[in-house]
Amino acid sequence: MERLNRVSLLTALLALVLLSAKSAAGQDSGQERFQHSLSLPSGGRLRVENYKGKIHIEGWDREEVTVDVYKRFEGRSIARARWLNETRVEFHTGINSARIKVEYPKHDGFWRFHDHDNGEVELIIRAPRRVNLEVDGYKPEMKISSIEGDIRIDSYKSPIDIQSTTGAIRIDTYKETIKMRDVQIQGHLSVKIYKGEVDIDAAGIGSGATFDTYKADVVLRLPESAQISLEVSGNRRANFESDFPVTMAGRLGRDEIRGAINGGGPRLRFETYSGSLVLRRR
Repeated sequence: MERLNRVSLLTALLALVLLSAKSAAGQDSGQERFQHSLSLPSGGRLRVENYKGKIHIEGWDREEVTVDVYKRFEGRSIARARWLNETRVEFHTGINSARIKVEYPKHDGFWRFHDHDNGEVELIIRAPRRVNLEVDGYKPEMKISSIEGDIRIDSYKSPIDIQSTTGAIRIDTYKETIKMRDVQIQGHLSVKIYKGEVDIDAAGIGSGATFDTYKADVVLRLPESAQISLEVSGNRRANFESDFPVTMAGRLGRDEIRGAINGGGPRLRFETYSGSLVLRRR
């Protein structure tokens, strides 16, 4: 009888271990991962759309796009299974173009208010170094590096980080932070942001730069030899500082100034309500 009790106890302990392992495995099912590849010739166009999560794009020396997809959901098991099943990542290719789009489940009833916002998708993308990018997202974290091509970003409140790129850059967002490091602007640099912080370290402003803000703070670092024709517009709450001597050329209005740095060059236009522009030497 004593031996039988010991066997029963061991059996119960084994069942408990198996049950715990099964529970842990169920928790891990909150994530789904897969990889997809698309052909894209160098110099082509890549468009990426993701509402939230992450969009990380890095250039490499292949005429191919690889995408590592991570779908993550935190919440009840029934809602998790539905979300993972209904969240889809679509891939399309055309002539010299590719598109990656995340389709999230539609809002409806109870699902809308309790579980829909518990999931997100992370996209880790490698694309041909020479590529023109279009990135669209409501609030995903965006990181772009090692790209030789034009970059266009539309967002609402994504933190944006751009490093080691060559080409024109256009960003239209509402708020958050924008950081650029070691960028070579070829073409135009355009940043439109309502509020937030913009920090740019660039070799120059290419054919020109435009900043349109309401109350964002912009720091622009340029080489000491940078030649710029400057136009700054704002109200009495706006602020402008410069490490570079500015030769004043006159006023366009009560709250607008015009000047030149190192004799003038491509136009730098800064327009704000109560934001600031600070020009620093690299």
